[in-house]
Amino acid sequence: MAFNKECMSHARECVRLAGLTENKTIRDQLLDIAQRWTAAAQSQRRSDDARVVSLHKRRKQTKPRRRKPSSSGLEKVQKGSAGAKRH
Repeated sequence: MAFNKECMSHARECVRLAGLTENKTIRDQLLDIAQRWTAAAQSQRRSDDARVVSLHKRRKQTKPRRRKPSSSGLEKVQKGSAGAKRH
């Protein structure tokens, strides 16, 4: 979160400086840099959000699950024991 605040602070400073200069080239460059700082903050925010979601999903997956025996599993066991009797 500190990274986002820092990026946005840099972006605001670039916008402030762009408003003070009369040189169009420098103004455009400062505004471009401000956009890049803002994009970096947004990218980090999306990355943080993705981590929160994946942590939430992992937490759900760590709960023990009770499985009901499937009929196909029982059939395999029965076939295996029946096959053993034939030999």
